[in-house]
Amino acid sequence: VQNGGIAQSGDQYLGDLVGSVGAATIDGTNSTLSSTGWIVIGNSGTGSLVIRNAGTVTSSRGILGNSAGSGTAVIDGVGSAWLMSQILTIGKSGVGTLTVQNGGIITSSVGEIGYAIGATGAVTIRDVDSNWTVSSGLSIGGNSSLSGGSGSLTITVGGAVNVGGATTIYSTGSMTVGA
Repeated sequence: VQNGGIAQSGDQYLGDLVGSVGAATIDGTNSTLSSTGWIVIGNSGTGSLVIRNAGTVTSSRGILGNSAGSGTAVIDGVGSAWLMSQILTIGKSGVGTLTVQNGGIITSSVGEIGYAIGATGAVTIRDVDSNWTVSSGLSIGGNSSLSGGSGSLTITVGGAVNVGGATTIYSTGSMTVGA
């Protein structure tokens, strides 16, 4: 989606089936991908999402790496944003990687990194004004109820994560600040 284009739908899957590859790039001011439901990146296949040059994605929920899939998302540049009203899970039962850089932003009500046993989730927030705002709770190496897979959160100088509720770091999780 580029040059101010708009794509809208219900649930969206990038890399839905085993062996499949799905990719989306949202590029440029007023370029928008809007989902009324889930955006699942790497459901059982391999998926990637790139938001850059002030592009915007909106959804109720997001998952990177589900059902042994692999999902990657990059939010790159000032004005580039992924805005969720509910949960963002990086590594639900697969491998998920999220990078927010160069002033990109992401919002969700809940954040989960490395949700289930066997999953791997990695989040990097780097560069000035790059930000992840979690209005409720953040779990690293599990979910709000119990420990899970491997989860890591890295915040470099200039990046920020703002959590309105509790942050739980399980024994399978790690957080590095100022790297």
